[in-house]
Amino acid sequence: MKHYIKHYVELVFSISLLLIVFGCATSPKPSDVKQQDVKLDTRPGFESEKLPSKLEALLSQALQLTNNNNFEQADTLLSQASLEFPNYPQIELNRVLIALKKDDLLMAQSHLDAAFKSRKNYAPSLNLQGVIYRLDGRFNEAESAYQKAISLEPNYALAYLNLGILFDLYLQKSELALAAFNKYIELAGEDEKVSNWIVEIKTRLGVAE
Repeated sequence: MKHYIKHYVELVFSISLLLIVFGCATSPKPSDVKQQDVKLDTRPGFESEKLPSKLEALLSQALQLTNNNNFEQADTLLSQASLEFPNYPQIELNRVLIALKKDDLLMAQSHLDAAFKSRKNYAPSLNLQGVIYRLDGRFNEAESAYQKAISLEPNYALAYLNLGILFDLYLQKSELALAAFNKYIELAGEDEKVSNWIVEIKTRLGVAE
């Protein structure tokens, strides 16, 4: 399974950045995830949150800078945005993602703590807490964070994807990984990479197609 770690990381970051930047059901989807069949009522509730137009523009600009690897400029822009819009965790969560891209777990956790202060029970924050725990080798805590995100937002596809990866690669719980990946596909729509992982797990478990 190690060969799909790189694809997994790229997939999760691309989804996370787009989702956190736009935060609404009409946001564009990353090209490497096919979501044509997703219905509005299967999306998590936080995706329907309407952000102030100025904030959405700032987040979009920060995303563009991040995609161009201009991390310092993106972070400076987000820091300024946090002063003007202190009650929106999306800002600090984007800063978490930038810190993770720079392999700075301490800074990522610091920004995540700030996100929790602005909104305590926010599923995307809990999902990224799970990511940080996993990167830090705290796998049981990562599972708890993902499960809490799912309990808050049962239709949160990305949390199921992260949970499946955790079960498969780190906790060696193949049956639970299979269930999590299947749920991700159900919510997010067909995805070739994840479908291939499902086939691999079924082969390993001896489960017939």
